[in-house]
Amino acid sequence: MYYSFFEIFSIGVGPSSSHTVGPMRAAKRWLDNLRKENLFEKVAKVEVTLYGSLALTGVGHGTDRVLSEVLAPTPTEIIFSQKDPGDLRHPNTLDFAAYKGEEKFASMRVESIGGGDIVIEGRESSEPDDVYPENSFAEIAQYCRWRYISLREYVELNEGAEIWDFLQTIWHTMRAEVEEGLEATGILPGGLNVQRKARYLYERQHAQEIPQVRELQLVCAYAFAAAEQNAANGTIVTAPTCGSCGVLPAVLMYLQGKYHYSDLRMAHALGVAGIIGNLIRRNASISGAECGCQAEIGSACSMAAAAMCELMEFPIEQIEYAAEIAMEHHLGLTCDPICGLVQIPCIERNAVAAKRAIDSANLAHMLVGTRTISFDMVVRTMYETGISMNRAFRDKTTAIGLASSAFGFGDIGGATNINTMASNYAPGFNGSVAFTNSNYMLRAMAMYSTGLNKNGWAFTVSAIGRYAKEGVIDGTFYNSGGLFMSLEKVFNDAHSLNLTLWGAPTQRATASPTYQEAYDLADNNLYNPNWGYQDGKKRAARIVETFDPTAVLNWIWKPKKGTSLNTGAAIRWVNY
Repeated sequence: MYYSFFEIFSIGVGPSSSHTVGPMRAAKRWLDNLRKENLFEKVAKVEVTLYGSLALTGVGHGTDRVLSEVLAPTPTEIIFSQKDPGDLRHPNTLDFAAYKGEEKFASMRVESIGGGDIVIEGRESSEPDDVYPENSFAEIAQYCRWRYISLREYVELNEGAEIWDFLQTIWHTMRAEVEEGLEATGILPGGLNVQRKARYLYERQHAQEIPQVRELQLVCAYAFAAAEQNAANGTIVTAPTCGSCGVLPAVLMYLQGKYHYSDLRMAHALGVAGIIGNLIRRNASISGAECGCQAEIGSACSMAAAAMCELMEFPIEQIEYAAEIAMEHHLGLTCDPICGLVQIPCIERNAVAAKRAIDSANLAHMLVGTRTISFDMVVRTMYETGISMNRAFRDKTTAIGLASSAFGFGDIGGATNINTMASNYAPGFNGSVAFTNSNYMLRAMAMYSTGLNKNGWAFTVSAIGRYAKEGVIDGTFYNSGGLFMSLEKVFNDAHSLNLTLWGAPTQRATASPTYQEAYDLADNNLYNPNWGYQDGKKRAARIVETFDPTAVLNWIWKPKKGTSLNTGAAIRWVNY
C-alpha cells in the first residue's frame, strides 16, 4: 500500500475532501512552486479553471471560496468550465495559470483524487515510497499469521511506535468535532435551510428507555454532529473523506462511552480502520466523483466495522468479515447531493452507515467461520460497479423546488438535470458485461467518445442491452435495448450546437392479478394466467412493447463571461 496513516487521516475544513481539502492543498502547492522557482513576485493575476465534478458542484462545496482564501491577496479568477478537455483523466481536475498582464508564464494541472489527496500532472513519479509492502488484505492476513502478530502490531511494525501519538491526536480532533456538533444549533449554510439535528437527537427523551433505541439515538446523534460540522465548513478529520467523516467517530465515540476504552485503545482501532481505508484507496477508490457514494460511505462503514472489531478483540478473520459485510451492502450507492451541497442525503447517510457498521461487526462475530466472500473481492466489485455505470447518465445535478442548477430552474417538485453535451465526455471506449439472477440475466454496455477535436466536433455513442429468458413468475420474459447519441459542434467560444438522441425499445411479458381461488387451485401464489404452451414452447398472452425515441437540439450562446443562454427544442415519439 502506498499511503501512510499520516496521510489517510488528515485534519481539514469541510464540506468536501475532494472539493475543498484537495483544492486547498493544490493551491498551497502552486504557491510553493512559484516561490521555489522565484516567480511569485511576477504574478499579477491567477486564473483557476475547474473541470468535471469540481465545475458542476464547486459552488455548493465551497471550492471557489477556499481557493480564493488560499490565493489571497493575489487577484484570482475562478472559472467553472462548461466543457471538459479531451485529455481529462479524473473528474476532479483543476488548472492553475499565472499571468503578468496578458502573458501566461506558469501553469499546473492537478487532480483531486479523494480524501484530500492530489496528483500533479507530470509529477506522478514523485509519489511517496510504499509504507506497507502488502497490497491486499489476504497478503496482510497471511503475513500476520506467519509472524504471529495482530493487525495493530502490523501497523506499528510498518509505521513505527510514533503512529499511536499521531492517531491519538486524530482521535481528539474527532471527539472535538462531535462535541462541537452536539452543542451547535441553527440552520446549515448553503440555502437549503437544513436544520441541525444532532443536539435534538442527543437530548430527546423517551417515555420508555429501551437500550437498543438509546444506542441508535447516540450513534446517530454523534454521526449527525460530525457530518453537520463538515457541512458548516468546520474542522473535521477525513475518514476517509469529508463527506463520510461522521461514520467512524460516531461508532468509536459510542463504544468509548459505553466501555470506557483508553485513548490509546482508540488509536489502535483507528490503526486497523486505516488498513481498511488504505486498501480501498489503493485497490479501488474513495472518490465519490469516480465511483459514487459507495466509495465514500461504503468505505467509512467498512473502516468503522473493522475498528469496532479491534476494540472488541476479535480475530483477523472476523475483522475482514465485518469490513466485507459493511462494504457489500453499500454497493451501487450513487453520489447525488442536492444542489451540490454535502447535506441531503449525505448527513443522514453517515448516521445510517454508522449503525450498519455496528451491525456488521456483530453479525461477523455471530457468523464466524461461514464467510464465503473475501474483503478483497468486495473491494474489487465496488470499483468495477463504479466504473461500469453508464457515463452518459452519471453526470447529474439535482435541485429542490424552484432552486436553480447549472442547467436551469426547477419546479415545485424539484428537477434532475443530465449533462448530455458530447464534449463533456472524455475520449475513448469502455464496455461491460454483467450476469445476474434478479431483474435480468444478461446486461451488456458499450460507450465510445471522440472528445472535442481540433475542428470543434465531438461525438458520443452508447448502447445497452438487457435480456432475461424468464423471470421468477412463469411466462414472463424481458428484452430491452437502448441507444444514446450526442453530436456537438463548437463554432467558437460563444456559440455551440448539440444534438442528442436516445431511445430504448423494450419488449416484456407481464403477469396480472387473479382470484385467490386460482392461486389455491394452482397451489402457487405466483400463478400467472397469461401464459401457456403452444407447439411445445411457452407463449405469453400479455406482451408489452414500448419505444419512445427522443431528439433534443440545443443552441448554447455565451454573450459574456459568466452568462449563458441555452435554447432547446425537443421531439418525442411515443409508442406503446
